[in-house]
Amino acid sequence: MKLTKIFATTAALGLFTLASCGAESLGGMSYKEYMDAELQAEVKIDAYIQDRCTWYNGAASFYLQDEEGGYYVYNLKCSRDDYDNKLSVGKFISVTGSKAEWRGEVEINGDVATENQGFTVGSSSKIYKATQVANIAKDTLDQHKNTKVMVTDLTVTKAPYTSFDDFSLSPNSGVDVYFAVKDSNDNELTFVVEAYLESTQFGSPTYTTVTSLALGDKINLEGFVYYWDVPQLQVTKVVKADN
Repeated sequence: MKLTKIFATTAALGLFTLASCGAESLGGMSYKEYMDAELQAEVKIDAYIQDRCTWYNGAASFYLQDEEGGYYVYNLKCSRDDYDNKLSVGKFISVTGSKAEWRGEVEINGDVATENQGFTVGSSSKIYKATQVANIAKDTLDQHKNTKVMVTDLTVTKAPYTSFDDFSLSPNSGVDVYFAVKDSNDNELTFVVEAYLESTQFGSPTYTTVTSLALGDKINLEGFVYYWDVPQLQVTKVVKADN
């Protein structure tokens, strides 16, 4: 089966539809204003939760998106009750905090206190569909920072591995899994499946599929464009082609 047909089928089943329409606002910056703000400045954004890491020690990290772009909020301080009952995927949230950058990743850092630091949860919900991109060249991915993209016709050039020598790779390893791919233009990058991102936790279908990838496999994938010195994808969905 051709890769494009696989993704056309999943789209037809509604896997990439919006949960609701309309925009909510609590006076947050535009995406341009946020990106233009100085590092360490207090910023405020209004956006919708698209994915989240597991809650730990009074905080959790989130991918957010609005109509203009994507955002990453690191270690947002929240109670377990708020995490479980208010900060669900799709919910509108207004976040105020310190703008930071870590190894190229622009984010709001919840570990840095500001005068008005905090969040407010709104009433609306929205889930954005992945944006299909033509390749994984840096210039292409730079246009989609912290948003979810879909890339097709990729080839695995390095089989899955972990950064821990004492872990054997399995669907329940509980560690981040890395693998390298190239596109049809020979752009090559290393991607990661996060063990504690809610949609890809160890034992999940995506985590399980990635641990079974082999050199030369043809795949389509989706993921959030994240930076670790260079752009990479935190992969959320993988579809293997018939080899």
